[in-house]
Amino acid sequence: QVVGRNRRLQLREDNEFGGRPLWGTDSNGTCAADGGAGPWRLKVDLAAPATAPAAYRKHHRVLLIFSNEWPKVLPTIRFVGKIKSAYATESSRDAERQDLHSSEANGRLLKHLQEAAGGAVACMWRQTGDCSWNGSREPDRDRLCSETIPQGDSGFCDCNGDESKSPDEPGYGCDDTPGTCEQVCQKQQSQSGAPRHDLSNLLLLLHRSFGAPLHPSHERSWSAVQAEFAKDASTVVKYETFGRRHPKLFRSGGLQLEEAVDERMLSLLRQAFDTTSREVARRRLLKSGLIKEVVPGLVFSFPVFKLEFCELLMEEIQHFYGSKLPARRPNSMNNYGIILNEIGLEPMVFDIQDAVIQPLASVLLPVEGSELESHHSFTIRYKGGEDTHLDVHTDDSDITFNVNIFGNYTGAPLVFCGLNGFPDHRHFRVAYQHELGHAVLHRGRHRHGAEDITAGERMNLVVWSYSLNYRSSKDSEKKHEKEAGPPDKRCVSYTHDRDFGRFREWPEGKKARFLGRGWCPQRGKEYAGFVPDVPDDQLPSRQAGGGS
Repeated sequence: QVVGRNRRLQLREDNEFGGRPLWGTDSNGTCAADGGAGPWRLKVDLAAPATAPAAYRKHHRVLLIFSNEWPKVLPTIRFVGKIKSAYATESSRDAERQDLHSSEANGRLLKHLQEAAGGAVACMWRQTGDCSWNGSREPDRDRLCSETIPQGDSGFCDCNGDESKSPDEPGYGCDDTPGTCEQVCQKQQSQSGAPRHDLSNLLLLLHRSFGAPLHPSHERSWSAVQAEFAKDASTVVKYETFGRRHPKLFRSGGLQLEEAVDERMLSLLRQAFDTTSREVARRRLLKSGLIKEVVPGLVFSFPVFKLEFCELLMEEIQHFYGSKLPARRPNSMNNYGIILNEIGLEPMVFDIQDAVIQPLASVLLPVEGSELESHHSFTIRYKGGEDTHLDVHTDDSDITFNVNIFGNYTGAPLVFCGLNGFPDHRHFRVAYQHELGHAVLHRGRHRHGAEDITAGERMNLVVWSYSLNYRSSKDSEKKHEKEAGPPDKRCVSYTHDRDFGRFREWPEGKKARFLGRGWCPQRGKEYAGFVPDVPDDQLPSRQAGGGS
């Protein structure tokens, strides 16, 4: 994908893949062919040094995005996992500042990498806040002058490197970008010439950054951030000390795909993606008989996990429950379940994302799914006396992967409605019944919910995947059209909808909590004849006239 200057997302054409297969089957080619010229993306799992503090002693996912200026220019560097580092800063740029579980290399790290490669640093992009070049400084988001500045950032090109804006140094708000400061500055880096970066040395320095400061001047900030991360990762460290049930699940590549993924799915992935065409790959997937369109073009189901792997994963989850260690609720709507990243299973989920979620999403849901990076992964549990259902909602994800890993129950169908913001977003489409080891794949903005479980217990693994390219583009901006008509009974939400009580009886305990607090449909987008549960003039003052 490419995000253009107008922030429109463009999918690369089939002929731009240089004759190489779309995904993971090119055993002879290499991204570094022809001298390594970009653009290309490299995902690397880096271990921390053995002497690193306990919280950092894991495999860290690093994404490197190379331009065609490599090796003269550093790649964009993102840390796409659970981490706090003196060398990284949160990379979320979407309008609501949602946590995308992704951090970018900050100016401190970029400057060190540049100097380590033999290039002195004079010119820098200086980041500011408030969408104004003279807004409050955000030094952790400074960039080298060779880096492309995305639209949506504000700051100025510090051409002489003195950390202040001179009258002849251009400034930018969120609606404009210099491209790179190199393109607009008269003075560039040192007169000694541009550095020539080396991938091995670059990875070595990133590896070392997980274990200790890269320079004595960084010691104070490194120690402070390390102490913060030690608190955040305390459950991971304590669980390792307690003793993990299946240690191989906690290492990148520790679990062989053949042990986990249904052999039919592995075979299909190999066959379908042996092509240079997205459309050919899509046809092969949908004609295989293995992938079903639950909602045509929007929701897909397929067998993915072997039953033995489901049992293995359930053993690990039950073992964690037995440790009595604290576990945060997975999201605002599920009270029972655990966040896998917070007990150390992040590398395993990255392996699943790489092998299954990413290739399928890249052709089935390519706008949101072509370049997935980070994830938020958790289990959810439905059981009498606990969470018995999940109210209709949309996910805080770009792509959602939802697989049943334990099932001895009746009821609890997954109901799909329409896409958020579309005229029919509250119209019923289909009820899907989970099968053990089978997954559903859909956009995060697809309205859905789980209806009441009537007996037994169901547990699912959910992976919310994120694409920073998509979130940085106008394609991700929320738009709401006027509703086409009254909603269907199965698609109204007591949490979000202003007219829930007109179509459903309130579940026990929900009316007192949610009546008058909904936002949907947005004001001005109501269907003809809309009547809210509570008139606007009777809402609390903070709700009256509200928006989203």
